[in-house]
Amino acid sequence: MSRILPHKSGQYLNSQKALLAWYVIQVDHKDVRTVWLEKAAIDDEIATLGILIGKNNLLGQGIGEQAINNTIEKSRDEISFSSVHANMRMLNIRAIHCYKKCGFVKIFQGVKLVEGVIAIPFVTLELKLI
Repeated sequence: MSRILPHKSGQYLNSQKALLAWYVIQVDHKDVRTVWLEKAAIDDEIATLGILIGKNNLLGQGIGEQAINNTIEKSRDEISFSSVHANMRMLNIRAIHCYKKCGFVKIFQGVKLVEGVIAIPFVTLELKLI
């Protein structure tokens, strides 16, 4: 939620390559943002997906759906995982709809406290892979 980079971006060593798969999203041969899958440990079976498009004129064109599907497919050769989690704000209806089109289902919802005061409702979606 609200991250524009993986948790440990810039801190991955060559021996930790299997923890992160990071791609640049291109539209008409122009870099428009990034998408990534990351794991906390090598033996984790869950990868967390992050995506940032961020340009309003590109929303609603299926770019996110295509980027998510391509990232999951390609990343399976780079890092090992059996399911993918995605966290987002409950108010991000567009993102929730996009993830559901990719096959994700809701597994959890809760509230994240920011600076111990501001409560932000969020949802966790999961895609189980065969």
